[in-house]
Amino acid sequence: MARRQLASIFGVFALSVFAIGPAQAADSYPSKPIRLIVPFSAGASSDISARRVSEVMARTLGQPIVVENIPGAGGVVGIQKFLQQPSDGYTLLAGSISTHGINPHIHSALPYDPIKDFAPISRISSFPNILVVHPSLNVKTLPELVEKVKEAARDGKPLTYASGGKGSTSHLGGEQLKQAAGAELTHVPYSSVSVAMPDFLSGRVPIMFGNMTVVQPFIEKGTIVAIANTGERRSNLLPELKTVEEQGFRNMQLSAWIGLFAKAGTPPEVLKKLNAAAVKAVASEEVKKTFDGLGTVAESDESAEHFAEFVRKETEKWGAVVKAANIQEQ
Repeated sequence: MARRQLASIFGVFALSVFAIGPAQAADSYPSKPIRLIVPFSAGASSDISARRVSEVMARTLGQPIVVENIPGAGGVVGIQKFLQQPSDGYTLLAGSISTHGINPHIHSALPYDPIKDFAPISRISSFPNILVVHPSLNVKTLPELVEKVKEAARDGKPLTYASGGKGSTSHLGGEQLKQAAGAELTHVPYSSVSVAMPDFLSGRVPIMFGNMTVVQPFIEKGTIVAIANTGERRSNLLPELKTVEEQGFRNMQLSAWIGLFAKAGTPPEVLKKLNAAAVKAVASEEVKKTFDGLGTVAESDESAEHFAEFVRKETEKWGAVVKAANIQEQ
């Protein structure tokens, strides 16, 4: 009897130790520096956003956040490195609309699942595209441009649009314009929007979706015409420019977002702490000041669960656009 009682007591004690262990780990989190993998090149707007937010988050969490850029293969190289780490919240990832919303529908052999392999924390920023045209098109609004696209297609001379490459947000922006018009619109891909600028400025390719930092100087000079902001709200850098929704084309909304992720299996208590730190950082004046200078919109999610739902919807949305446009890997 005594042996059975002792064994029972030991079993209860062992279970309590294992049950308390993860909770204690979450309570003390973080107890060492955190690593943030950015699967993009250093100096890009997405990299600057992630670095600025992580600096402020580190002060809230009481531990440094070390940023490591691991670019390559559209983010795959960095993500593979990230997924090799434990699910303990000490290695985070700066994911994006490309890594989680678009690429999974274009590349059939991606070594990760955008939903199952990650524990979303919060968005931190978004970058709306600016729809611009060459003055030779003689249009100033989105409805006028849509009619121009239809007219050119009826005449058997479809207009062309430039993008920063197959599967880029500027490519999908053009496909959404094509779908809105219900008419032919020819895609001309370049290695980047910056590389496309000479042909666009010459009028050879008269339509383009570009990021704010690239197109704003030319808009201010009057060299090109801004048609619409693809974000949910107007930009403080171009406050007079209406959004696509304001012009009656809500389905053309497109913002290249950046968000923080932990690995699937990370304790919920850790995700909650990281979410709170991210939300606080994004709301800070210093982060907003940095973002305003980049034409970047500060974004955050009230909970990790809220961001997870956002990622799921983005994956579905861009999957439908990719399928409708029949975009396939080469």
